[in-house]
Amino acid sequence: MSEHPDNTPNSVRLRIWQQNLNASLTAQASLLNSREIANWDLIALQEPHINFLRNT
Repeated sequence: MSEHPDNTPNSVRLRIWQQNLNASLTAQASLLNSREIANWDLIALQEPHINFLRNT
């Protein structure tokens, strides 16, 4: 049995946002400029937009 059950005030929550952008510049810009994104601890972006210089 765990020393700290999930309902104790000492528990820590890790919030992860995972999204497939399908190489869309619009989706990527919208997500990265959103105020809501600051509420997440980790952001995992799949298939980001890559410009002609091979940069994201």
